[in-house]
Amino acid sequence: MTASNTYWQQGNPTPTPLPVTTMGSKMLCNRHNTALSKFDDTALEVYQTLERFQLSQLRHPDPYGNEFSLVSGEHFERWILKALWGMTTGPKNTPASLRDRREQNMFMRYLFRDGLLPRGWGLYIRSLTGSFTRQSRTAMETSVDIRDDTFLTGDMTLGAFTFTFAAGKLEAGNGAIAHHRPDGIRMFSDFNSTCKTLAFAWDYRRHEKANFVDIKFRGNR
Repeated sequence: MTASNTYWQQGNPTPTPLPVTTMGSKMLCNRHNTALSKFDDTALEVYQTLERFQLSQLRHPDPYGNEFSLVSGEHFERWILKALWGMTTGPKNTPASLRDRREQNMFMRYLFRDGLLPRGWGLYIRSLTGSFTRQSRTAMETSVDIRDDTFLTGDMTLGAFTFTFAAGKLEAGNGAIAHHRPDGIRMFSDFNSTCKTLAFAWDYRRHEKANFVDIKFRGNR
């Protein structure tokens, strides 16, 4: 995989080859990082699943056919929060909103004690083009939106998908749709009739209509 703009690269935009284990972020002490290691495991599973899906759709015919994988939505959401929080924490660049004791306590309760986030906060996927092309390596890239010393959103891009953690309700704009805590991603292809599904299980959503983000593979650049 390659990575750019990550907090451990100090925002360097140049893609750098890195092992997939880099996705286990180290923003806390060893004891607390160990307590949150299950979130790192989920993030690795998400990355590896999306990588496998995209690679298999390069081959004609697709050697694996329809595929389905299920991960915890809360675990993945918490990993993104953990990674982005580490990215924005420092002696000089921590936004005031993340220095606020109430917000810190809320995030800590969510990470360690299965607490709740305010309505509309958390994981989003923004869909716009609805298609992707395959590069030689699957890239990971991070970015944050901080305005008036307030953390608003953070993006984590894994290959063809950008996942957003929003501190508030996210409005996509420009014709895009912002899917809050979606039930999963479905990947189709112009070259095969298969469907690859990465599903997110959410503890609090039990009887709502399924909300999937669909994307189609259209070949290489």
